[in-house]
Amino acid sequence: MARGLAEDLAKSVGGTFIVINKEGRNNTLAATQVARSNADGYTLGFNAAGPFVSDLHTREGIPFKVEQIDFLCQLVELPVAFAVAANSKYKSLPELLRAAKSAPQTINVGSVGAGSVPTLVLGLLERQAGVKFNNIHYKGDGELVTALLGGHIDAAVPGVSTVAGKGLPVLATSSEHRVPNLQDVPTLKELGYPIVKVGMAGLYAPAGMPPEVRSRLVKACSEIASNGEKFKVVAARLKQQISFLGPDRWKQRITEDSEENKPIIKQLESAH
Repeated sequence: MARGLAEDLAKSVGGTFIVINKEGRNNTLAATQVARSNADGYTLGFNAAGPFVSDLHTREGIPFKVEQIDFLCQLVELPVAFAVAANSKYKSLPELLRAAKSAPQTINVGSVGAGSVPTLVLGLLERQAGVKFNNIHYKGDGELVTALLGGHIDAAVPGVSTVAGKGLPVLATSSEHRVPNLQDVPTLKELGYPIVKVGMAGLYAPAGMPPEVRSRLVKACSEIASNGEKFKVVAARLKQQISFLGPDRWKQRITEDSEENKPIIKQLESAH
């Protein structure tokens, strides 16, 4: 999605926006680079908010302070998908859970990073369903999907958009309501597990940018969420849910999610 966003940003504010992919540690590596950059508007970040709402509470933590980040706008929400390979013998989440209950720690499930939203969702499901998976962490969703396609794991919990168009059956999602483009897929809540937790992604920058630069970027964010041609095309193709929040509301949501996730992460870490 970053490339579509970059094209629309270039049209809105002028100039050229170069996308540099920097996977690793649930986007913490990318966020760290942004936090340590000059606050001149020439270095921006666009990724899921994991470093700011969950990774900072893990044992490893993050190598910067959240106060070093200026949250410009939320652009998408990221429901978690429970996905399996196309030839999987598991046709529903209850089937997968029954197998995990009968043979603890033999079902290999991949996720990204110890503090990621998918890993939190997986941990909550284990506790509520009374099962134990063999959870394998990957550096990024691309590596995770490759492992699932290659038959190296039994299931995966990536973002819904990650499995879009890859022929991977989705057994459930972590959203409040069914995902618009996956209306035949039940939510965890529907299946009897009251787990509603979605990731979020947006545009952010080093704190302390000149006010006029910040204002132009915030205005561009709002315009792109409503009318961004490239961004909307990519969002539709990847089954991303565009969900705009301005800087104040997004920062508030970051704070709220962080406070909600902290005790969950501590409980999950203490159990391992």
